Amino acid sequence: MFRILQNHARTWRANAVRCLGSIGLLAATVAQAGTMGPPSVTPDKITAGASTAVTVSVSITDPKYQLGSANVLRIKADGSSQVLGAMRDDGQQGDAVAGDQVYTLRVNLQEAAAGVVNLQVSAAYKQELKRTLSALLPVTVESAQATPTVTGAAISP
Repeated sequence: MFRILQNHARTWRANAVRCLGSIGLLAATVAQAGTMGPPSVTPDKITAGASTAVTVSVSITDPKYQLGSANVLRIKADGSSQVLGAMRDDGQQGDAVAGDQVYTLRVNLQEAAAGVVNLQVSAAYKQELKRTLSALLPVTVESAQATPTVTGAAISP
């Protein structure tokens, strides 16, 4: 009787390991993040106090990409984010070519002081619970240069 129980326990353990291995394989397949190319930002330097059009672009060719879900985020100093707008692939508002799978957003940035503005691309993919995030895109905000003032100029002969 003891030997029969040992054999049943061994069989159950082998089946459990096989089953868990299958679940792990399934989880690894489902949990794979969507892919996007490296994003770009142009220009990557702006001047404090001046409103500047900044263009963010990214190539997304992953067939699991949910159309219309790509956004540009502004990452705040406390780590929270603000959606600046939806990226487009329709040849409008900063997008160069419609339907080329390069998604673009043109947005105006105006910062009061010098520093860095961090942007990030966020996109949703089918069968994924979390959105895929790009690396941070830093935009350097440079101090406005004071314009030299000439006073009391004289011309000598």
